Amino acid sequence: MWATPLEALLIAERCAALSRNDTDFTLITTLAYTGMRWSEVIGFSPESVKSRPAVPVLADVDSPFPGGPLPPWPAAVPGEAFTPPAGRGRPRLVSGTATGRCPACGRAQRRRLDGRLITHKAGGHPCDGSGQPPADDVAVASWLPVLTGLTPHGLRHGHQTWMDEAGIPYVLQSERMGHEVPGMRGVYGHVSPAMRDALTAALQECWETLLRDRARLSPRSHVPLVDVLLAGQRSAAAKIGSHSAPRIGHASRERHGSRQRIGR
Repeated sequence: MWATPLEALLIAERCAALSRNDTDFTLITTLAYTGMRWSEVIGFSPESVKSRPAVPVLADVDSPFPGGPLPPWPAAVPGEAFTPPAGRGRPRLVSGTATGRCPACGRAQRRRLDGRLITHKAGGHPCDGSGQPPADDVAVASWLPVLTGLTPHGLRHGHQTWMDEAGIPYVLQSERMGHEVPGMRGVYGHVSPAMRDALTAALQECWETLLRDRARLSPRSHVPLVDVLLAGQRSAAAKIGSHSAPRIGHASRERHGSRQRIGR
């Protein structure tokens, strides 16, 4: 299995959302854009890393894309009614008759007789949500795999494929992947500065294209670093929107000019 540039970015974004650490986004992106082996980028051999069981991830999709991962969800028992987690002192996903989720701190609090939330504290300080109506239930969803069966080594396969698509010379591909070129081709073939410049330009164009593709999915991200990267796309979209809107007082002239351009 190998990943496209957009798939690699989405996987890196989910990893950072789960760990709440921008470093994990950088690590996965580095794997995809350099072709490094997992042991090279993390400093461990594959045997040193114990495999983790694949478990469903529940995400709050009211937060920016791809959604904020929620605390561990209790396992459903076949044949029994499923009850979402509830109770004071932890994030509450749905409201009840006695308690409700505070719109400010997100924790379950008791309701007053009028249905509003009682006065409470969050982090030892009075919460601004005290006395307010409970917040709406959290919209939750379970992530589907971006690419079923992909492993970290698959990102290395993807990098090789990206270079093939960009027409990068085989001798430079082999050097980048750490492979030896067999036969006389390896003896007489050499990597030139122009080849490296072409690879740099191809990867840069790939990066800019996938950021535009990612912004089309959602202009914001739950991951702070990705949200910063998307800021340029949001600015560009805002400029396009402001230029396309006719100014007040010039609407008739704009319409007249448009008819002239269409006629040409």
